[in-house]
Amino acid sequence: MKEETLLQPCMLKQRDLEAFTDNFNSNNLIGITQFGQVYRGEIVETGKETRTVSVKTLKESDDCFLYHDEIDVLLNEELKVLTLPNMNTHPNLIKLIGYCCEEQMKGVVYDLNPMDTLHNVMTRAGLWDKYSDVYSYGVILIELITKRITEDDDICRRRVECTDLWALKLIKSGKSLDVHQSLQEEACYKDSEGRFLVKLGLHCIEFHPDRRPSSSRIVKCLEHLSVVRNHGNEIGL
Repeated sequence: MKEETLLQPCMLKQRDLEAFTDNFNSNNLIGITQFGQVYRGEIVETGKETRTVSVKTLKESDDCFLYHDEIDVLLNEELKVLTLPNMNTHPNLIKLIGYCCEEQMKGVVYDLNPMDTLHNVMTRAGLWDKYSDVYSYGVILIELITKRITEDDDICRRRVECTDLWALKLIKSGKSLDVHQSLQEEACYKDSEGRFLVKLGLHCIEFHPDRRPSSSRIVKCLEHLSVVRNHGNEIGL
């Protein structure tokens, strides 16, 4: 890479990402995200100090995306946030070095500052934090009504799928996401409310953030459920 390419976000090729991560060596794997993987990497240039970076790849998998163009939307949204003026100039935030948008490889490369994390950056962007809470709630709701509880360690080791991807995969295959049978057998269970909660959970994990309901809308929807009203009466609300 030329010196000027390190001073501003640039378009990278798959071979660049492979070089940074030693061909995506498993020893450099930091973790698995909802839509791909994060690797530790290094940019080595003759006569210059080695630069430690983080490389996040986005996998175009049928299990992750319902529509073909969603991975491009995800990449574009992330680039939009990280290239905001206040993101590029703040001394304590990560810097976006470049991105790859080839047909067989999508990814971004960050110059990580030890004083901050990507999560903190996305939270400060406001927009991401607003919708990520709703997404997280949707995952929890789906786990509760299906009684499908997962452990982070099992997900990282790929012993089980993330609940959100598992649910989306079911829907895409034409199968239905159902309330667990044991919950359906409870005396206070109403089939219409069970179907509503399934629909709400899926609505919360919509890929496009602006298609998800707001937190206030979720609260209003839940207040109309008989189980919520009955429980509220029991505890004096």
